[in-house]
Formats: sequence, structure tokens, C-alpha cells
Amino acid sequence: GSFNLHKNDISQESLSNSIENLKNAKGKIDRDDIINISSSLNVYHKGTTYIDKNMKNKAGKNKMPQIVDIDEFFTQYIDKEDLRKQAYKYAFDNYKNKTVLIKDIDDNVDISQSGLKKTFGKNQDNTKMQTANNLPKLIEESIYLNSSISTKNSNIVYHYFYVPISIYNENQLAMITVKEDLTNKGSNSKFYYHDIREIKNIKKDFEKAMRNI
Repeated sequence: GSFNLHKNDISQESLSNSIENLKNAKGKIDRDDIINISSSLNVYHKGTTYIDKNMKNKAGKNKMPQIVDIDEFFTQYIDKEDLRKQAYKYAFDNYKNKTVLIKDIDDNVDISQSGLKKTFGKNQDNTKMQTANNLPKLIEESIYLNSSISTKNSNIVYHYFYVPISIYNENQLAMITVKEDLTNKGSNSKFYYHDIREIKNIKKDFEKAMRNI
């Protein structure tokens, strides 16, 4: 996957500023900082990423997303597999079929059982498991970045959102993936997957990308 770098939109300086802003932010952060950082992350998607016209028209309503505080609810589970099971069980018991409003696009998504199974499945990292009891809030505060069409079915579109989180006393971003079925116009899109995007390596990635343009 190549970098989805809006090369005219963002300079090294404005990226550095946004990273500083995220590191030091308390409570809320400017939407533009989230866009600057997330569009510079080295994220691989199978399909080619693009800005979805329908989403772009709706997006931009959450000007100052709240930084979601991850309260390390599951720290008592030391064993990785035990942690995963507890995180999945908690999310399943509390959020299965729950509808959440994404403020940025003023639209609803449903948390489906298949999304929970995928996101809290085996071989996921421990940090992500800690987010299980904050999942609706993560979805609600997330900011639209871009989309890709499924490589297996052209009626399936994945939309990628980013949300600021505070975990282990550090601000990071989480990526939320929402799945839209174009053949099913009457129904809400579904929460599909999420993961934590550490910003520690972003500068190296960004500099490398700038050299490759």
C-alpha cells in the first residue's frame, strides 16, 4: 500500500505542530490536527483509498473531538487470552446491536456481533483490548478520513475514521473501520474493526514518504 499523503495539503511543519498538539492536548483537540496526523500514518488497506463524496459532504461536524480516556478497565487480566475473552465478553454483553451516532458525519452505525468478533479476535494486541468498555465513545468521537472499496465485493465500502484517545498517560489515535453495504441502502453502516495507531514512528514514516514522492 502506498502512502495516502495529501502532499500539497500538509507540510512537515504543520504535521510536527499537530503531533505536538496531540501530545499536549487535554480534553479536546482540533479536528484538523487529527486529519493531519491520520493522513500521514503509514496504514495499509487492500483497496485503493479515496475520499468518498457522500461521506465528505456529511463530515466535518465534530470540530473539536473529545479525547477518549481509556480507563484500563481490564488490567486485572494478566494472561493475554484471558484478557481477550473478557474484553470480547464485555463488549458483546453491553454493545451487541447497539446503535451509535458518529458526530462528525451526524449518522448512525450499528455495532454488530461480527464486528465485535473481528476486532476482539485472536492475535490482537493487549492495548486494544483495554478499549473494550469505551468502544461506543470511540466510534462517536471519530473523524472521517477516507474510504476504500472491498477487493472482493464492489458493493462493500470501508470507511476509515480516527479518534484521539488517552491510554497509559499518553495521547494516541485509534482507527475505526465502518463497513457500508451499498445494496442495503435503508440500513445503517456497521462497525467493522478498530485498532490503535501509535504516533511514535510517524515522523520517520513521513520523512521517508516525502523522499518517495
